[in-house]
Amino acid sequence: MIKKLLKEKDNIEKIRDQIGFILAAEIANQKKLARDYKPEPDEEFDPKDFDIDIFIENKRPWEIENLPLINILIHGTKPPQDGSRAGSTSSSQNYTAVFQIDCYAKGRHIEGGDDDRDANYRAWIIGRIVRSILMSAENNYLGLRGIVGKRMITARNTIDIKDLPSAAENIALCRITLEVETIEESPQGEFEKMEGISFSISTADGKIILAELRTPPYKEGQDGNTSVSS
Repeated sequence: MIKKLLKEKDNIEKIRDQIGFILAAEIANQKKLARDYKPEPDEEFDPKDFDIDIFIENKRPWEIENLPLINILIHGTKPPQDGSRAGSTSSSQNYTAVFQIDCYAKGRHIEGGDDDRDANYRAWIIGRIVRSILMSAENNYLGLRGIVGKRMITARNTIDIKDLPSAAENIALCRITLEVETIEESPQGEFEKMEGISFSISTADGKIILAELRTPPYKEGQDGNTSVSS
């Protein structure tokens, strides 16, 4: 058995949180730059496009009143892009971590205009900002050199959210897929061997119920009971 408390975040969680921090810090800076920017005559520019909130693992972001926003989720992992794989007994394993960065925008009603079109237009503006930030040279390793290898945006798509519960018709979503090569460390050090485990499986919900867990060395008492020696 593992003797260390498993309380540390996996690297995939650290990367997700770091993406959120980078976007929050950079967009706050862009917001200041947008306020001071003097657009050219007839230039289509709205400083409110940079007034964006950042969320992590929000399950129903389209219900948040203050749009636009960005929601960052862990989508999953897959084998590394270069085909390399660490053995199952290695202290670390190579992965490509896949993140979903959803850019939500709400269309603004204009007399004679189409607020659905305006929402889609603004969602892609957010997608452009996110792409520019995450793929900038400054963020080659997302601030996590040694944990993060290559990173690449592999997809940007318009997602139809009208079928989602409670989704307003004038909200649009641009979804960015970011793939990051990383590693995950496995627990190393002292272990106790598991032996003599007795368990049952609940027929009601399939829960595993441990009845007995024995770890060596053992000491037999005079009454025949087995105890673990310290």
